[in-house]
Amino acid sequence: MDLRARFLGHLAHVREPLTAYVRGLLWNPSDLPDALQSAFLVAFRKFGAFEEGTDFRAWIFRIATLTVFGMNRKAGTPLPIPEEVPAEVELDREYAYDEILRDPDRLLQSFDDDVRRAVLALTEPERAALLLVSVGGFRCREAADILDMPIGSVMGYVGRARGMLRERLAVFARGWMG
Repeated sequence: MDLRARFLGHLAHVREPLTAYVRGLLWNPSDLPDALQSAFLVAFRKFGAFEEGTDFRAWIFRIATLTVFGMNRKAGTPLPIPEEVPAEVELDREYAYDEILRDPDRLLQSFDDDVRRAVLALTEPERAALLLVSVGGFRCREAADILDMPIGSVMGYVGRARGMLRERLAVFARGWMG
């Protein structure tokens, strides 16, 4: 089997989660096709050095991570971060969670932009760690290898990111409930 066919065979198994991961990392969603194309081109150029039998998924996610971080740096500033939560709004938390659990479909219909803004409000390492673990399905050890950082850092970033998302999305849910 030639190099191109082997590469495409490996890529077919990771394309969907990789696309979701890259979409979540990018500051500008319209850059998704360019980011994927750049990552795929870099990966294909380096594929000759890829060792068969090693984890292709981790290898290409690492390339995609570095590609997106570079694109984000070139783009300048991320999208605006949602406003901070007023203290009095925190008092309604339990009510908001109960309402979400009672009718989650109604809430989820209008979620996309708010979820995206909440994810983009995370720092780059928090966002990358969270998306690798949550979307990519990697274990924290694998995410640490991909991001080239200690596993404790990845675990901390994932924990903080999940907490921040809970807070920001609870604010969205309370506003949605009117």
